Amino acid sequence: MTKVRVKKQSGQNYGSAGANGGASQIQVLIADQGGLVDMRSICFNYFIQTTGTNFAVPDDGHVFTTVQVLLNGQLLENLQNAMKVCNIETKLGSSQSYYKTAGSFQGFELLNNEMSATNVGKYGEVAQNVADLYARTTKAASPQTNNIAGEPRSIPLSAFSGLGRMKQYLPISLLGELQFVLITGNAGEVVFNANAAVGSSNGGDYSLAGFNVTYDVVVPKINDINNVINHFSNMVCVY
Repeated sequence: MTKVRVKKQSGQNYGSAGANGGASQIQVLIADQGGLVDMRSICFNYFIQTTGTNFAVPDDGHVFTTVQVLLNGQLLENLQNAMKVCNIETKLGSSQSYYKTAGSFQGFELLNNEMSATNVGKYGEVAQNVADLYARTTKAASPQTNNIAGEPRSIPLSAFSGLGRMKQYLPISLLGELQFVLITGNAGEVVFNANAAVGSSNGGDYSLAGFNVTYDVVVPKINDINNVINHFSNMVCVY
């Protein structure tokens, strides 16, 4: 099994300095000539940076309103309001232990009091957590983050669609290229600011940087292929 990282050819940044990341279209193509893609391993990775007064932070979940998945040019899924669906499914179907561990690296941390520096409040008390989350999403670039500002996040495909929950490996060399089209939400859909007045233009903004996609490729051994061929040959002989 090999871990593969794919970068978008037209660039990895959407907006800059914590602003103008909304309404961006991201297209990613996965093509492999000799392997099987583990759909459960596909992750969308990026740094998110926010700006705005009074602790403007990202809402729970990812930042993509529309998610399209195509296989060999054919549309498999066209998900609208994808961030809202992801948020609802996670809140209704996941456990607190997931939210406080892996989930906090996958866009879900707004309710996690254990991510607070002082560990004040209880699980679910948003007001106690926004200050520390704001500190992470406004963090300056540093050598530890490859000189990228903001907070790193890694969102699995399974948070977007059921295709990311497939146990079967995808024979991409036979079925064709796998393509993702993602459209980022506007600032008002992505950024949460409990202290901003209703209708205020100072609710905050965001940008994305260092966007890439990672996934695992399984390359069968020659012996495994021969065993499969022999297995089916024997079945033909019997019947």
